[in-house]
Amino acid sequence: MTKTARRLTEPKVIFTLLLVALSLWIRLRRLGYTDMWWDQSTTLNRSLEWLHGGSLPLSSMWSTFGVYNAPMAQYLYAVPLLFWENIVAVAAFIGIVNLLGIAALALAAARVFNWRVAWWSALLFTVCPWAAFFGRLVWMQTFVPASSAMLLACLLLYFADSPKPIYVILGALCLAVAIQTHLTSVALVPVVATVAIVFRRRIKLRPFLVAGVLFALTFLPFLLFQFQTDFADWHKLRRGLGGVAQVNLDSLRQIAILLRSPGAYPGLGFPLALRLSPTIDLRWLPVDDLIVALLVLGAMNGVILAVRGWKGHDRPAASGAFIVFLWLCLPPLAFVYHTHPLVHYYFLQVFPAPFILIALLGDRVYTIVAHWLHKRTRLQQRSRSAVALVGFLPLALIAASQIRLNVIGQDLRASGGYGGYGRFRMADVQQVIDTANQLMVERPDCQFVVISEVTIYETYLFGLLREFVGSDRVRFSQAGTGFLYPYPCALYFQGTMSVETEELLNTIADPLPEHTVTTAGETWGFYDLSSDDRATAATPLQREEPVEQWPNGISLSHVDYEELFDDEDPAAPLPTSLVITTTWAIGAEFEPDPLPTARPANPEEYMLEGDGKWSRRIHFGHYVLSEDNVLMSQYDTIGLDSREWRPGDIFQFTVRVPVPQDLPPGRYSLGIALYWYPAVVKLPLEGNALGLGTLAWLDWPAGAE
Repeated sequence: MTKTARRLTEPKVIFTLLLVALSLWIRLRRLGYTDMWWDQSTTLNRSLEWLHGGSLPLSSMWSTFGVYNAPMAQYLYAVPLLFWENIVAVAAFIGIVNLLGIAALALAAARVFNWRVAWWSALLFTVCPWAAFFGRLVWMQTFVPASSAMLLACLLLYFADSPKPIYVILGALCLAVAIQTHLTSVALVPVVATVAIVFRRRIKLRPFLVAGVLFALTFLPFLLFQFQTDFADWHKLRRGLGGVAQVNLDSLRQIAILLRSPGAYPGLGFPLALRLSPTIDLRWLPVDDLIVALLVLGAMNGVILAVRGWKGHDRPAASGAFIVFLWLCLPPLAFVYHTHPLVHYYFLQVFPAPFILIALLGDRVYTIVAHWLHKRTRLQQRSRSAVALVGFLPLALIAASQIRLNVIGQDLRASGGYGGYGRFRMADVQQVIDTANQLMVERPDCQFVVISEVTIYETYLFGLLREFVGSDRVRFSQAGTGFLYPYPCALYFQGTMSVETEELLNTIADPLPEHTVTTAGETWGFYDLSSDDRATAATPLQREEPVEQWPNGISLSHVDYEELFDDEDPAAPLPTSLVITTTWAIGAEFEPDPLPTARPANPEEYMLEGDGKWSRRIHFGHYVLSEDNVLMSQYDTIGLDSREWRPGDIFQFTVRVPVPQDLPPGRYSLGIALYWYPAVVKLPLEGNALGLGTLAWLDWPAGAE
């Protein structure tokens, strides 16, 4: 038998290979069925826009604090997208990065503690349901467990093993990634600072200076964004911190939630999660309660191990236990005083510590049992070691139950048996992307119109179609509000449940049933509008003479309105609103508004979208005016987002303008104005100095003089 073959038959090697296989299986199986919502769509779209030649992202989307996140996640998403424009590939990349974090932590634990602690902590980290859920989800925060695990590994190796400069530099970069993928990871800074102070004698100045410079450099894009916005995020954060404060230990409860199993697969739906919860507990042992109990005992054991180290017992392990204990305790203490409700994913940076402390506790029991057997029995060493493994039995029970939950949860997500909650899955969205690209290749002259649920594509699940299909050919139109007829032809994607829009599409366009995407919760269809069908549908909407004409080829070609009475009070004598439908035409001379890629010279005329880009839009103001132009009522809307307009477009939208019930009898006009938002500057109107057009005149009530 060769040396390599003998090496492969060693128990440590066999168990390590089994752990590697289990980790790959749990973390990478059924990746296409992880959750997908508009957060991921916004960030993926922005990363791909950059790869397609757009400006470098200086920020990412809004956080729950109301401030923008740093752009680090955008850069990380770009790595897999550079090689393959596939959202499941991004999920695979995130899964691999998190597995690398577990591997780094295991290697550090083996060096500082021993192989048993490394193996069991890696196993618990791998199978923890919340760690597995976030460790494969395309979300900015999902880089936090990996980067914090790598940072902890670097601290353990530098301060408890060998102070090599590379550990300091890599640790600084990992800290930068953790903070810039979720701002709550700044709670790790006190941990790093405390460790550096306690072990200051091991610090070498030059590596720390280099690490500090690299750490600061990674923040330059985000600092540039803050300069461009006059540090608006800082002011928002200060106002938020000045709100009503709560002082409690809810942070500890959130960490306990991360370690426990129920709810770890929110896509399964709350009732199903409750039904699953009893199945993961053994009849005679509540596994989830056992996790918390072992963590408490593990923390106490960590303190004991650290104290013993000061007396000269196993200094590396003692130093490591002290660092891990700080890692567990200091971040939640940073949130004892808080003005914002706490959520469990705010504490993903704590993840590595509990598993090491629990593994250290199991190893302590193992050592005590092995020592007792050595003193009291005549068993051989291998037999004593096998019997002493009883110390790890609680950990094995936890791992077995959590593996089972992961498999059940992932399989149910794949089968769609989750009650319709969290209905969107990555595989479904990727199927839409693939189908749209295939159909658009067959229609090189047509536009791709996405019928959306919202007006602004940045906050829509399928907003990523903008870049994944082609930014110059993808348009968005809100279902139930308006409809877009692009020139010369169109492929429509119905990604909503709007019955009204579906009926219209079936009337004017040809359904493509063979390309329908069916999910567990919805059915999404494609419709083909040929040039001839487009002419048939759009020509009757136009008039030879427009109702009103604005510069840059914008014209109002037709107006319809009707009075609407209160459905709840059919006997009401007067209408409660006016339903106005307007048809618009965009001329060949139209030029889209060039949006700035950096801070504009006149920032007061622009706003920051949810993805951190500068933007402005044309809004439509609808007014009820008296004969002497006194405003009686109004309704403003985006209609069709002006960033979507292209030469040759025809579009319609409908609004409901409220009518005051105390409106005096008389003659009124329905006025309309187009204005830039947020500056609220009206577009000039030909023949009207006020920029106010007239849609119609009406007598109120009907027949009044």
